[in-house]
Amino acid sequence: MMALIKAVCVMFGTILGVATGYVTGNLNPEYINALGSNTDIKLAAIMGGLGYLIFSILARELSEWFAVWKEKIGIHTALIGALGAVIGLVISNLLVLLPMMFLFNMDGLRENMGDFVYVIPLFKVFIPLLVNLLGLYVGISVLVKNHREMLSFIANFFGKTTDKSDGTILLLDSSAIIDGRILDIYSTGFMSGRILVPRFVLSELQLIADSSDEMKRTRGRRGLDILNSLINGSEGEVAVYQKDFEKIKDVDAKLVELAKFLGARIVTTDFNLNKVAEIEGVKVLNVNDLANAIKPAFIPGDKLIIAIVKEGKDQDQGVGYMNDGTMVVVDGAKKNLGQQANVVVKSVLQTSAGRMIFADVADSPGREQRVGDKGESVNRNSNQKYRRKSR
Repeated sequence: MMALIKAVCVMFGTILGVATGYVTGNLNPEYINALGSNTDIKLAAIMGGLGYLIFSILARELSEWFAVWKEKIGIHTALIGALGAVIGLVISNLLVLLPMMFLFNMDGLRENMGDFVYVIPLFKVFIPLLVNLLGLYVGISVLVKNHREMLSFIANFFGKTTDKSDGTILLLDSSAIIDGRILDIYSTGFMSGRILVPRFVLSELQLIADSSDEMKRTRGRRGLDILNSLINGSEGEVAVYQKDFEKIKDVDAKLVELAKFLGARIVTTDFNLNKVAEIEGVKVLNVNDLANAIKPAFIPGDKLIIAIVKEGKDQDQGVGYMNDGTMVVVDGAKKNLGQQANVVVKSVLQTSAGRMIFADVADSPGREQRVGDKGESVNRNSNQKYRRKSR
């Protein structure tokens, strides 16, 4: 399709150049005598060559721009833009060019222009070109700007649902895919926009899946299975993006560069990639941040029952874990190693890498409500006295 568009564009440029040269050579030969005889043919050949050269370059740039534009806005909006181009061309030719051609062919106009009558053929070449370009721009701009209304109208007309994309582009990295939670997040509707998996990220997953290390191989195959499920269940909203940056070797650096190129956001669980992307000015959606945001919120004074499974780094410390993997560091709990302990939350440390809870051993159990199968529970009513004091 793009090859056909390139060929049509180059053919149009060549014909335009030949026509311009031929018309210019026939305007008034005494003004153009440097080329000698057959001025019109010589100018047509020169201008045709220039038209071919210029429009070849223009066609290549336009094809690259269109490929990026299509990935940015989605195929449905790109088709709406193409429809706008056709409508713009039809309107510009019917409402503007036909009256203008009638005006230029009037005998009275030729008589009144006197010695400048030779510019009429030039106007006949360049004004249609300018009017068509203007109609093309206006048609595409208006319909793309209002593409949601157009898609809704077309979908309602044919009785189908509309495109769910809101124009946002999300780039998945391998860590987010292997992690697996992205599949549930997307299927529940918490992510909107067009999701792209760069080809170099897919290659990285394939490399991990082919690893000689059994653990890496399992993770890689899991990532490929998740990606396959994501693409199959997305109705075209998740796709593989082919563009690569061959001069850049590091996958994370490629991902950041592609995000800047597309104006996209990166979805990851990689803490280091998160920080590098933020330094580069790229927005990041960290799956761990979302997971942390929906974890139960603990504040100083909340009571837990936690199983102490190992010693802490400091003296007399014990460490336990909640069901979601949150580490709980308890001062004075070394004596409770291998047992459950009643603890009171002192503080909570929250980062993109995860969450840690710091607590002290409670003096009395109080009334707790069990919330997990690893021994932890929380009492929010037993610390009302603490909360009143803190106010």
